[in-house]
Amino acid sequence: MHALQVKYVKGIDLSPAEVKEAQRRYQEMKGRGALAIECEFEQCEHLGDRHMPEFSPFDVVTCMFAVHYFFAEEGTLATFLSNVRDSLKDGG
Repeated sequence: MHALQVKYVKGIDLSPAEVKEAQRRYQEMKGRGALAIECEFEQCEHLGDRHMPEFSPFDVVTCMFAVHYFFAEEGTLATFLSNVRDSLKDGG
């Protein structure tokens, strides 16, 4: 990630256990000096249920291994995509 000049990563997951595991892995890698970036992890149950204006604008938003869950209902997908759009900086 350093070669890409990434300075900050915010991880969001529905599962408290997965957030805890991400925090553990981050601390482990940081302790070995393997990471020079700041990371925060947050549990959030409402990514597709309601608008989430509290997320700061980001350069990039990714969704790994989860986008298929938002296809349960058309409204859920629309809300999720709206949250992604609103979380991006202009030109992001």
